[in-house]
Amino acid sequence: MASGTSANPHIIPEDKPQCVLEKACENPDSEFAPEICGYCKNLSYGMLSGKIETYKENKGLGSPTKDDDPIVMLMNELVRKLLKERKDLEKKLSEKNNPTTQRTEYLCASIGPEKDYAESPWRYELNPKRATACQSVHRKGQLCDSCLEAMKSQHSALFDEYFDPEGIVGFTCVFQDERYNDLQWKKDYTPADYRPLTCERAVRNLTMCKKCQVRLGGEMGTSFDKHGMLLPHARGGVR
Repeated sequence: MASGTSANPHIIPEDKPQCVLEKACENPDSEFAPEICGYCKNLSYGMLSGKIETYKENKGLGSPTKDDDPIVMLMNELVRKLLKERKDLEKKLSEKNNPTTQRTEYLCASIGPEKDYAESPWRYELNPKRATACQSVHRKGQLCDSCLEAMKSQHSALFDEYFDPEGIVGFTCVFQDERYNDLQWKKDYTPADYRPLTCERAVRNLTMCKKCQVRLGGEMGTSFDKHGMLLPHARGGVR
């Protein structure tokens, strides 16, 4: 009998990428395994959901009624588990935060709480393309260094639309921005009891935050569009 043993075709080599998403995984050569690989763990819920749909289409399971497929059920369960892990980590970081000592830590915005970014288009596009986990950040809504680099290189237009130069989601509300203090629209629409600290981050540059939109009750005048963005003639040269 020849010495040695033949390779078992059902055993995946240790250096082979392994992921439950298989061909829909970020590793094109990934083999099936009952786990989510490091690459896919860095994706947002929206992107992971899209990959599950891609898997279903590739397997002819496109109908929502086919969610009882055992592999699809496993995928959904692993994604739910991943979301819970993120939620638990966010809670753990929050409990350690101490505004008095200015010690703050948050999840990278690319994997942060879905409730904060569920409607953000960039979350459906950003793909860090790495297996190492995101690092925590010191400001809420901030991208870690690796995700910031990926966002700028992959989607520069989306970055400019939804992030400030430091990689933090959103922008200073125009009512909070002191650069507009001398402009007439700000004098007309700023109430006497207005406090800048009550503003939220605005979703896009050159816009007012949601709180200010509610405060104005839709009365945008001739200085804003219907989304609360300053019209060109009302910007006073600010970009």
